[in-house]
Amino acid sequence: MELRNLRTLVRIAELGSFSAAAEDLGYTQSTVTMQIKALEEELGAPLFDRIGRRIRLTDSGRQAVQSARVMLAESERLLRSVQSEENALVRVGVYESLCGGFLPGTIRRFSQSQPGAVLSVVTAPRTELERRLQADQVDLIWVYGHDAPEHTRMLAEFSHPTQPLCAAGSPLAGRQIAPAELLGQKIIYTEPGCPYRRLLERFLEDQELSPEVFLETGSADVVLRFVEAGLGIGFMPEFISREKQAAHAVEAFGIAGFEPRLYSRIYAHSDKWLTPAMEAFARAALTEAGQA
Repeated sequence: MELRNLRTLVRIAELGSFSAAAEDLGYTQSTVTMQIKALEEELGAPLFDRIGRRIRLTDSGRQAVQSARVMLAESERLLRSVQSEENALVRVGVYESLCGGFLPGTIRRFSQSQPGAVLSVVTAPRTELERRLQADQVDLIWVYGHDAPEHTRMLAEFSHPTQPLCAAGSPLAGRQIAPAELLGQKIIYTEPGCPYRRLLERFLEDQELSPEVFLETGSADVVLRFVEAGLGIGFMPEFISREKQAAHAVEAFGIAGFEPRLYSRIYAHSDKWLTPAMEAFARAALTEAGQA
């Protein structure tokens, strides 16, 4: 039994006319007639007495209208409950370094747009985040790179300016240096396998250069502190070093021939139904990154 046929029945009863109901619902009169005929065949009883141009509900018709109103109200209640974001849970896995850049603002924007939703965030390396997505332990992952994991769909893509960094007042500050000048510098790296570290490592390999590595650490904050102290140079996305640069604690410089491009993406599993709250998280992230 189709809800649209029940809706038509109720409107005819309310308006007292097939033609008025057809106009109100945006149907042709023949469509309305066919819908009522289908209902009468399903119920096995006439719903209207048709005397001349006037119509009147039969006893069966009055019972049908009463029941139809209940069914339509229940269907509306079901629709609202499914579409409501009240207590909707969105589980997000994020590559850790993205947290300091965009995540706080993204969460704030998400909470403002989805006040009834609940957000759960976990940080982990990319391989672990991909495993959790495939195991349905998270709904979305936000990771670096262009290579999409299997069985996923992309919800958002971000481009991140990435820069070599030195201490404020360093002879390197604001300059475009030749790659060979890096041999006189000590490099302060993030952990092996870090996506933006790999960009610099590949460039140095292409240039056949092996500068001294002074420190490797899993903390971007530690890298910035060592760079600020003049103990070496670093390399990371602008969104991570933005506050330090604004405070003139570290400064960016360029390397001739080195034009790094770093991307991140938000993915969902291809078999996962995207709730409005999940899509709202991706929109909030794009807006916070200024790339909406």
